[in-house]
Amino acid sequence: MLRDSHDLIVGAAHLGIFLSLDQIRQFEIYAELLSQENSNLNLTSASALQNIQRVHFLDSLALLPFIAAFPDSSPSLIDIGSGAGFPGIPLKICFPSLDVTLVEATRKKSLFLNQVVSKLELSSVSVIAERAEILAHKPDFREQFSICIARALGSLPTVLELTLPFVHIGGIVLSPRGVNAKAEAEGSTSSAITLGGSISSVNQLDERLLLGVRSVVVIDKQAESPSHLPRRVGMAKKKPLR
Repeated sequence: MLRDSHDLIVGAAHLGIFLSLDQIRQFEIYAELLSQENSNLNLTSASALQNIQRVHFLDSLALLPFIAAFPDSSPSLIDIGSGAGFPGIPLKICFPSLDVTLVEATRKKSLFLNQVVSKLELSSVSVIAERAEILAHKPDFREQFSICIARALGSLPTVLELTLPFVHIGGIVLSPRGVNAKAEAEGSTSSAITLGGSISSVNQLDERLLLGVRSVVVIDKQAESPSHLPRRVGMAKKKPLR
């Protein structure tokens, strides 16, 4: 539970996000649900649960300025490998008009996400229990979204293969990375181009707000992704594009 929301409130304010009482309560309910279900579903580590305001909530909200700067006033967002709902649900709480799709292949976790969406009374949120490699080839999802985010899918080339096919031309992929983000981005230029994208920027986040230095790599979608990508399930991780 969020016994003290101070870190969340102050950290969000540093990001230019001023939380209402209703939003703070939504985060409290979310934390309670995570605490109740974590032992059964292995949603996050015990230490992360103890520091949830910074490890998960602020880490997710650090992406909001990039979304707010997107030229479309009502963008659609797809969160690939959403897990316990990060970053999609915190972003939805703070950007209520955002149309959000949460993709989580593990059925038990997808059921948890539906529970959270219901308890928080979030509208315009869909939960899809499917692998990204399969979903990206379905017409209703392929190149249909303004923004795609993946928080924990592996190396940057792996992330690009599993995200860029969901984004329409003119859209963006946001990839939260660690301390080696710049080198990762430089090494992923070719795979981004192959998928119709271009590395736009590497942005270091304020490490005072988060547990550890974090960066966000922004990738622009400039051309259609080749129809054969992503490859079959598991290949993006096993043999990342070069």
